[in-house]
Amino acid sequence: MDYIKPEAVVTTMVSSGASKGALPVKDLLIRGFLSGALLGCATSLAIGGTVQTGVPLVGALIFGRPVLWYLDGRKQDSLLECTPKVRHGK
Repeated sequence: MDYIKPEAVVTTMVSSGASKGALPVKDLLIRGFLSGALLGCATSLAIGGTVQTGVPLVGALIFGRPVLWYLDGRKQDSLLECTPKVRHGK
């Protein structure tokens, strides 16, 4: 794991906040709606998994994956990297 100095993290956070603060209202609304939709889908899946299995841990695991993918900034292609590889045949 790489080590990043706290000063570099703070500098990056401040510059990221400044760039997001300069965004037009339209872009902020789009980002807000999309993040709300992702949170709603993840919550619905987690509640559905908990209700169907009766095990709250299943809901926690289901909820955690989409949220972590979003926070990590991965693309949809990374879904394949997280699933175990299945070998057919020999």
